Amino acid sequence: MILATNRRSKTPASALMRCIFTGSAILTIFSLGMIIVLLFRESFGFFPEYRKSIATYRSSGLEYVDLLNERYDAFMEIDQQLTQLRADWIRYLERQKLSSEHLQEELQKGPLAQLFGEYRATINPVRAYIDRKRLFAIENKNKSWKTGAAISGIKSTLKGDLEQYTILLEALAVETERLFARAEKSTIGMPNVESRIEKLAARNRAYHRGRNLHIQELHSWEGNRPVEQSDAIKSFFRGREWISASVQQNWYGLLPLLTGSLFIATIAIGLAVPIGVGAAIYVNMLAGPKERALLKPAIEFIAALPAVVVGFFGLMVFGAFVQSLSQSDLFAWLPFFEIQERLNAFTAGTLLALMAIPTIFTLTEEALFTVRGEIKEASFAIGATRLQTAFRIVVPSAFPGIISAVLLGFGRVIGETIIVLLCAGNRAQIPDLSEGLPAVFEPVHTMTGMIAQEMGEVLYGDLHFRALFMVGLMLFLLSLVINYAAQSLAERHRQTQAGYRR
Repeated sequence: MILATNRRSKTPASALMRCIFTGSAILTIFSLGMIIVLLFRESFGFFPEYRKSIATYRSSGLEYVDLLNERYDAFMEIDQQLTQLRADWIRYLERQKLSSEHLQEELQKGPLAQLFGEYRATINPVRAYIDRKRLFAIENKNKSWKTGAAISGIKSTLKGDLEQYTILLEALAVETERLFARAEKSTIGMPNVESRIEKLAARNRAYHRGRNLHIQELHSWEGNRPVEQSDAIKSFFRGREWISASVQQNWYGLLPLLTGSLFIATIAIGLAVPIGVGAAIYVNMLAGPKERALLKPAIEFIAALPAVVVGFFGLMVFGAFVQSLSQSDLFAWLPFFEIQERLNAFTAGTLLALMAIPTIFTLTEEALFTVRGEIKEASFAIGATRLQTAFRIVVPSAFPGIISAVLLGFGRVIGETIIVLLCAGNRAQIPDLSEGLPAVFEPVHTMTGMIAQEMGEVLYGDLHFRALFMVGLMLFLLSLVINYAAQSLAERHRQTQAGYRR
């Protein structure tokens, strides 16, 4: 019998099938190897070119201009808070049922109205000064690109009139403090307005106290300071900005994309795990035959939904529904639930949770199914209910397999592209977690979304092209680590169950 089996295995048909299957495996491994080689080849050319870009940015004087811009941006943050206070004031006056004429009169009279109307204008001389320096630096950078030589006299042109800039900052301090001093003495009847004005006035004073340190930083700037390779590496891995279409300087920082991907994936897993694991426990341990026959195919059918259809649903229906719900009177008592933009991390995370549930459900049920039947029967024999057996015996025994299912679900959502591209808002910024729950309603960008959005617009081989490949390499390594951890836990679970059976 054994000899007959061996002879049949050597027939031409079996040899052909073996060649086909072996060839398919080799082709798969070869394709994966080519992808890995392409990722590493295009990615590792990024850092030398990025170092040259940063060196040009420094030598042209744009780095000096950005030091000026940081000071200007800090001022505008105070102005934004004033704008928000003015918007709250308008809403307060509208609730008083004032006529439109009376409303306009209230908004245009008094020291507070003067603060709102004139605070931003006080920065105009400083902004004009920065604009002149910016134009010079951009011209210098363009010339260095065309001729390979920068404009001479950069240091004297940029730093030669620092005394004038210092005078402008001193005048700005005097004018803004005068506006705040008058506004602090005014009363308009709006609740908490006095405390908010005091906080903004204190922030304005703190802003101007940093003026001397800012001037010292400008004095110490040197455009000929060398840029090392480590500077480019740090700028990529620690960079908090992804700017790819700037006339001044493009920045390729991984942090906003990495945090956006992890943030959305965490929201998705936080929603999918209770549902997917809970459904698997119910179907495996508690549901009757008819319920199991209905629920199991229905949940697994979700995996058949095209991601683009789910993303389009989130774009056109779900995001707008959640936004309108947050603005209704029903949820007015929730201070964090007031969504300004319908496309955000919560919208994308919720839809990704829907896509992850079938994966987590199927793998969790498989892990529960591998638990030995004798253990369950012993639990029933001592009087335990099905619910007690499920949560005290079966789930702890299958816990490594459940963790493996969660990790594979995490890998599933972190590699998703079209849903986050359509629903995440596509704003490359790090979520402000200090805000608490409102952070989940902020627009974010992800690694997959950025690659899909910008890869079709870049030139082959340029810095932007290589930056996207570098992001792809980081995504590949992250997915590799997640899947390796999941497979390791699954293998450990299988070995443990096999040991119990022996």
